[in-house]
Amino acid sequence: MNPHDEHFDEREWQAQERALHEERLHLAQGDPRAASYRRVVRALRAPLPAELPADFARRLARQVGAAALDLRLEQRLQQGLVLVLLLAIPVALALYGGRMLAAFAAAFPALSSHDALGWTLVLAACVGLSSMVELLRGRWRAAG
Repeated sequence: MNPHDEHFDEREWQAQERALHEERLHLAQGDPRAASYRRVVRALRAPLPAELPADFARRLARQVGAAALDLRLEQRLQQGLVLVLLLAIPVALALYGGRMLAAFAAAFPALSSHDALGWTLVLAACVGLSSMVELLRGRWRAAG
């Protein structure tokens, strides 16, 4: 702990120091606040194992698998956000579509004919829609 830190707690600092002192001198445990810090001091003083156990990865994977997170809320919120964004696209096109088409026609004069511009927008819409459907399909498969 850094005594110059703005979140410095003097009582916690003193408890840590007492735990270190008591553990170093093998004194009887006096302060209950320092008890948890004494466990940390003991753990830090214990020698590290020479190498990891042979089944370390398997045990760790089992522990992580046992503590699987419940992500249903996050998935529902993410699906809601995608739905809001999908609904916002037609609204934005209705409000700003005319100006966007004019800017697009000015930027790409070769595509400024009505037919070319229309087919270009249809192509862009198809690519965007198929990408979103594939993304949603993948998310539904993962969630199900």
